[in-house]
Amino acid sequence: NGLNEFTARGILQGPSDIDVLKFEAGIGPLTISVSPFHLSPNIDLQATLLNANGSVLAQFNDLEVLTAKGSVSLPTVGTYFLMIEGSGKPDPYVSGYTKYGSIGNYGLSIVAPQSGGNFAPTARITSSATSGTAPASINFSATGSTDPDGSIATYAWNFGDGTTATGATASKVYNTVGTFTAALTVTDNGGVSNSTSININVTAPVTTTAAYVGQFNLGGVVSRNGNYAVATLVVRDVNGKVVPNATLTGRWSGLVTGTASGVTNTNGSVGLNSPRSKRRGTYTFTVQSISANGFTYDASKNAMTSKSITF
Repeated sequence: NGLNEFTARGILQGPSDIDVLKFEAGIGPLTISVSPFHLSPNIDLQATLLNANGSVLAQFNDLEVLTAKGSVSLPTVGTYFLMIEGSGKPDPYVSGYTKYGSIGNYGLSIVAPQSGGNFAPTARITSSATSGTAPASINFSATGSTDPDGSIATYAWNFGDGTTATGATASKVYNTVGTFTAALTVTDNGGVSNSTSININVTAPVTTTAAYVGQFNLGGVVSRNGNYAVATLVVRDVNGKVVPNATLTGRWSGLVTGTASGVTNTNGSVGLNSPRSKRRGTYTFTVQSISANGFTYDASKNAMTSKSITF
């Protein structure tokens, strides 16, 4: 990735003279410097850089020192043109002329990337996800990778867990928990490589177990303010252990109707009262759901799902 350096000496003498220099260059920074050999108050230079299609990429004109200097980044490998011409001050009535037909002898220096060099490719990764729970299946793609002066010959993947793959696309299943660096190395047809990487975060799956009604008691309370029933339930897991902080929801029916919900205490127990009634009759409570972190409700394991009492 070396540089080409051009130096030249020119002369512009006619009222419409423009010198045009054609040169080949690669991708990267271009620096030019144009200076008159004999400065005078009404001498100024302008340099215009064009691509192979004639589109202007940049203009250089230093009105203070009467030279044209500057730099620009060339976007592609190919042919470029540099036009040298006379120029003037912005305001001819205050500081000078708008155009100079003759600027005489000048010196020109161009430093540009070599067009014949082998430039490094650019590796780019896209992935279907950057995180997941084990086993996490991730699809990777390197199709966005590019090479400015050739083609990409090989794609090499290292998934950060000791496994590798090749090809423009790859798939990987991460079975263990951790943060893994998935790296891609692309090599072009000239043997030059470039690498990039992304992190994949794999977390442990959330384990769940069944929760159910392990005990179900129903009692009645008679009072001057109205009679009501009390359902006392204990929530357990598949190992028979009580489940605290579980929300149990059910519905009262019969003499009274309504929905009741409560949270189990440290003993896995919750008490739910029915609406009150002045009459005597049958109170029925039916469990509808149990929710708790890490648990799913399995009604098939309930010691009892619905119970009635008459008083």
